[in-house]
Amino acid sequence: MICVILKVLCLLVLTNTSSGISSPESTSYVAGVVEYQVDQGLTTDELYWTSDQMFQFNTEKYIAILHSVEATNVDILVFPENTLNRQATAVIIPKENEFDLDLCTNTTYNDNLRNIACAAKSLRKYVVINLTTKWQCTGNEAEQQCTDGWELYNTNVVFNRDGVVISIYRKYNLFGELGITRPSAIELKTFDTDFGVRFGHFVCFDLMFESPGVKLVRDGVKNIVFPTRWYSELPFITAIQMQQNWAHVNDVNFLAAGANLPILGTTGSGIYSGKLGTLTSIMTGDNTTKLLVHEVPKVPGDPVEPVDQIYFGSHFDDLTLYQDEFDGYAYSRINPSTSEPQIDELCSTFKEERLCCRFNTTVKYTQNESMKYEYMAVVYNGWRHFNHYTYEGVKICAIVACENEHILSCGKRLNNSAEVSRITFVNVSIEGNFSSDASSALTMPTSLDFNISSLPTTQFAFQETQDEFRMDLIGESSELLAFGIFARDFRYSTKENPNGSDAVVVSSSLIFLSLICVLLQWN
Repeated sequence: MICVILKVLCLLVLTNTSSGISSPESTSYVAGVVEYQVDQGLTTDELYWTSDQMFQFNTEKYIAILHSVEATNVDILVFPENTLNRQATAVIIPKENEFDLDLCTNTTYNDNLRNIACAAKSLRKYVVINLTTKWQCTGNEAEQQCTDGWELYNTNVVFNRDGVVISIYRKYNLFGELGITRPSAIELKTFDTDFGVRFGHFVCFDLMFESPGVKLVRDGVKNIVFPTRWYSELPFITAIQMQQNWAHVNDVNFLAAGANLPILGTTGSGIYSGKLGTLTSIMTGDNTTKLLVHEVPKVPGDPVEPVDQIYFGSHFDDLTLYQDEFDGYAYSRINPSTSEPQIDELCSTFKEERLCCRFNTTVKYTQNESMKYEYMAVVYNGWRHFNHYTYEGVKICAIVACENEHILSCGKRLNNSAEVSRITFVNVSIEGNFSSDASSALTMPTSLDFNISSLPTTQFAFQETQDEFRMDLIGESSELLAFGIFARDFRYSTKENPNGSDAVVVSSSLIFLSLICVLLQWN
């Protein structure tokens, strides 16, 4: 009898150990991404903790998430950018010729790093973290950014099921990150898993550039890991809006883990599968930590259940949302008073290159004084700034919500905009002569609703025919903040203001953001 009981117990243990481990033969795997609240809402006393105390505190929170019931069946779990440690607690990590180290038992390395490795090992999970790492300066300090003899990097670290580091990536396209070193070259980093999936990985603002992201996709990578601390800007580059758009146009599985600090405009995490769109996501004005888990098809876009497991946030009035500046846009007002189709053609010229877009819209008007949105058809081709940290080339054809009939009021969200709009779009069709050369631009569908989320992929059709792109609304919508086509023009990228220094207007929100970012990094 005792032998029988022991056999049953052994069977249960083996079953539990293998639960959540997908095989190479599986048609899917289980992924988890963490929306992680920065500093976890510390009390007043805890705000005076040292960087070492904060590093340990966040490590313990990470490990608790790894041990949570929700994470039981997860094969790969991703944490966000810049939520684990700070520059003052930058750590040394194994280099590529040291990837056979058992980090869990190697006392050479930082205890917090080792504890996460031990958790990955004991729980048999792939774990991706992002943290500030340090590399000793080589001596040629004239060409390096050294701090007390060290270069500091924004780094992804990937652990396998044995707690061994199998891949690292150092962020190349930095975003106002004082004290962080840009690597001397862009790194295209991938890692293979025991369930037969190869992942590529990069960080946050890298998404806006051809390399590393688009180049990884061209090399055949179909699964992407993306730690981020995204500062959302209306109406085209909010967090999960960009995540879904990028996954859709590149037809990849995309695992995005976002930092949560709504007062500074950072939130947004999700799991996406190619043309299928969002599997699960969160965008919120709430201070929160949440683990999102979903089955992911190995072939992006293959059906899985349930789709659109979206956690709609609340308190969006408490979420800081930065705005594009619409001066320089060609535009035409959408007349809300007619039910007849409205046809507009607008053009914008940049460096003798003319972007022209045709708009065909039909609307119906409902008397509702609680909402005051006007709508414009807009076209833009040229430089645009990202919080004045950097200027990049973009091309845009879209319908956007505006506070009033003036173009400079566009791209702003009214308070309490969960109300129903006065205007329902019955039909929207937008066509533009965007370049189809993938080496020069990435052209994506773009949409945004009152929940600061993209429309489900069942509610729009995005098509490319040679140098023409087309975006059509499927069904009706009365909750649009933006709908159209957005392209990042890779030919134009600069850290300087291309319009001259006098054109830069640094807003109070930017100054506040910069100061807070510096404090978070250096304290």
